[in-house]
Amino acid sequence: MISNPEKTAEEIAVEVGVTKRTIERKLGCCTITVFLRFVHDDYVYCKYYETMYILFHTGLRISEFCGLTDKDIDFENMIIDVNKQLHRDSKINLMINPAKTNAGTRKLPMTEDVAKMFMAILQDRDMPRFDKGVDGYTGFLFYDKKGLPEVSMHWEHRIKNMKERYNQLFKLQIPALTPHICRHTYCTNMARAGMNPKTLQYLMGAFGHKYHNERIHSSWAR
Repeated sequence: MISNPEKTAEEIAVEVGVTKRTIERKLGCCTITVFLRFVHDDYVYCKYYETMYILFHTGLRISEFCGLTDKDIDFENMIIDVNKQLHRDSKINLMINPAKTNAGTRKLPMTEDVAKMFMAILQDRDMPRFDKGVDGYTGFLFYDKKGLPEVSMHWEHRIKNMKERYNQLFKLQIPALTPHICRHTYCTNMARAGMNPKTLQYLMGAFGHKYHNERIHSSWAR
């Protein structure tokens, strides 16, 4: 349970590292359900349903998700081994970077539903004829038409297009949706569900409270 029951979910989320602006943009559980149903049923975006479900239910950074390989998904022990990020530099070179912080290297427990999503991704994965790999890593979850692992930019564009299509069809609008908002929606919802702040901080791969409070106060002043 929450160590201080008088704190709101939003206050707990702020302690873990969610900015006030992101809290204001987070999606409620009902909106997530409707949005995921839209993605699942849409003939264009249905192939991205599993990824969207994972982002909303794990709190992974999008660069961490892109950096996952099949070896990082432990179905036997129901664990996601988060140990690296996949990035692309200004010259369009792919590179593997370590986790964003020391706390970023972590082992996330998987629910059965999340495990099913990863299993579906791996089963449907269109592997290149020759996996060149990135810095010695192979077996990424998604590859582009050139046979290269997909990076954050691919998902940022897709999610933007999904949001715009959703808003065309539904009266309940989503003002903003990014991979970052998916991550912090998960954080705020877990805080609301009563997760211990220290546990949530670990799952999010976040720094200590002092660092985040300084960053948050700075963001409020902008």
